[in-house]
Amino acid sequence: MYFEIYRQTRGTPSTGKGQWRWRLRAGNHETIASGESYVNKSDCLHVIRLIKNVQGEAPVKRDLNCAVWDWPTSCSTNGQLAGST
Repeated sequence: MYFEIYRQTRGTPSTGKGQWRWRLRAGNHETIASGESYVNKSDCLHVIRLIKNVQGEAPVKRDLNCAVWDWPTSCSTNGQLAGST
């Protein structure tokens, strides 16, 4: 896995164009996580350092608004079952 940082090229300045973003990629180069946009590259890199330091310390919490929590199924924002594999 590896982190990738990039500058957003689409949209407008008010929707993040030109801002820095990060994504976490798996060994097969698929995106498995991503974050919000940051005006400063240093802020984007700071968040990556924070994530790296948390390794295994962050608990997994159940979304209480979700009627079903049975991985790999997921819930939509209205609590309905959104899909399964």
